[in-house]
Amino acid sequence: MWFRDKKDEGVLYPEFYQPFPEVGLALLLTAIESGIDEWSTGAQSNKMFTMDEYQGVLDEHLNNLADFDEHTKAQGLLPKLLSHLHDNGRYVTFQSWG
Repeated sequence: MWFRDKKDEGVLYPEFYQPFPEVGLALLLTAIESGIDEWSTGAQSNKMFTMDEYQGVLDEHLNNLADFDEHTKAQGLLPKLLSHLHDNGRYVTFQSWG
């Protein structure tokens, strides 16, 4: 998707993905929440991952990340996390090419 191979966006356009974008992390968290929702009854049920269904969830994750950044600004935790996500994504991609 972003770092799957050398032709993906995270590799071709590092200026947009270093550090990994906050909205990208929020989208990943939203996708994880969607997967959890599919199993909320104990059995898998197909749930559409659509903007109508998950825009509010994405917005909530964005707000939570902003709050987290504000509360941990002195430690710089969110920028460090986003940099680690970028660096690890690139590392895994480069390792898989070899």
